[in-house]
Amino acid sequence: MIRPFTIHVDDDRLALLAQRLSTITWPNVPEGTDGHGIRVARVRELVEHWRSGFDWRVFEATLNECSHVMSDAGEYPLHLVHERAHEASGVPIVLLHGWPDGFLRYRKLIPRLVDAGHDIVVPSLPGFGFSGQPQGPVTTAAAATRLHEALVELGVERYAVHGGDWGSVVADELARTYPDEVLALHLTDVPFHKFFELDRATLTEAERAFVAENDAWVEQAVYYSVQSAEPLTLAYGLTDSPVGLLAWIADKFDAWSDEVDPDDVVGLAALTWLTNTTWSGMRLYADDAGDWSEDGSLEDAWSAGQDSESDGPLDVPTGFSMFPRDITRPPREYAERFYRVVDWHDHDTGGHFAATEVPDLLATDLVGFLDSVVPTRL
Repeated sequence: MIRPFTIHVDDDRLALLAQRLSTITWPNVPEGTDGHGIRVARVRELVEHWRSGFDWRVFEATLNECSHVMSDAGEYPLHLVHERAHEASGVPIVLLHGWPDGFLRYRKLIPRLVDAGHDIVVPSLPGFGFSGQPQGPVTTAAAATRLHEALVELGVERYAVHGGDWGSVVADELARTYPDEVLALHLTDVPFHKFFELDRATLTEAERAFVAENDAWVEQAVYYSVQSAEPLTLAYGLTDSPVGLLAWIADKFDAWSDEVDPDDVVGLAALTWLTNTTWSGMRLYADDAGDWSEDGSLEDAWSAGQDSESDGPLDVPTGFSMFPRDITRPPREYAERFYRVVDWHDHDTGGHFAATEVPDLLATDLVGFLDSVVPTRL
């Protein structure tokens, strides 16, 4: 049930995109005035790049230099990049993205890991890119189960998992559900839902500072609240307007990155708009949050989780790479509440999208970590 897949967007869809980019109604913001959100001048700059500096067909051809497959065995098709090393000397690595994101997050990291001797699997999570979506809720647990089915189809029996953002939550689900298959876990953040398992009465000084930072983040995380509460209402505008979608995505890249490659932002906006996956890519916020609180709201989940107890550290060797411009930056002792941490790197540059911002740093961390821990588990 694995079949080869080639990315090819219909000409009609590209023509419609070009039309939308040529007939933009801009917000009524006086010149030189900042509103409450991403600046108009910044979005105009990115739109101009989209119009004149970005060619989807060229971008598409570059993406097709990787090996793409589609898994049809489950409830819905799952798209994966399956890139094999010329001489596979290391364990296969599954790379998991989050939001606003897609398999594109790893396009610069893949060749570095392949050159180091690792086969690579990069899925588009359910509802993202070229993957389908279930009729029922999209949850990280369901995503992990569907991904496991696809890995079995591919013949990938034992592997390491790396993830960030929602990808770290799915990676955690894989490691807890399939501990015999997951040889090692590598993350760029502590999965967000761990905040709801935290006993605040036992915090260290460093953890208290981290939790205070996160409490402040919750107060201003408007995108999270909207995407958790009314993703479909938001999606009408973002699905219809490629510029609206670009602005929504670019705002997060600018806030959480040291340096933004315009092709990363425009490429993701183009992929999302062309595949009509704006809403389906946001479903996790509403569907998965229901597992954290009765009504799925971020604030209630946060409050309900205070002073609760976790299940204890996951007994899979785990490494972390932390970057200063990420949303939050937890101390090591916080991560050790939930994981058997055997490798930890605090970096001075990079952010939430480290795989695209500083791929050499991340590749060095990941390969070094796996070289040290995987032989002891084989």
